[in-house]
Amino acid sequence: MGLKMIGIGQNEIHNKVKKEILATAWSICKTSYLKIIGGKTEKDLVAWANERVGSKASPITNLTDKANLSSGKFWIELIASIEPRGVDEDLVTARESEDD
Repeated sequence: MGLKMIGIGQNEIHNKVKKEILATAWSICKTSYLKIIGGKTEKDLVAWANERVGSKASPITNLTDKANLSSGKFWIELIASIEPRGVDEDLVTARESEDD
């Protein structure tokens, strides 16, 4: 796959270092998904997602943009833009009311 995992080796996996195993799994998944979607870059995905969401949520700068992804609003709007039936607006509205 051509991945370079700096600081992660067989000892970390053998010793079940959770953080290192999760980092390895995430890198493998990300690389695999990028190949599945036609070799798009992270920059391409961010631009596509921001275009889909539009002004319904703050745009993201990258796929690890904690400031704009942590609330879940961006993800909800992205899912709704792809498949409107994928989001129960009543649950989202109820949750937003609880947060106020």
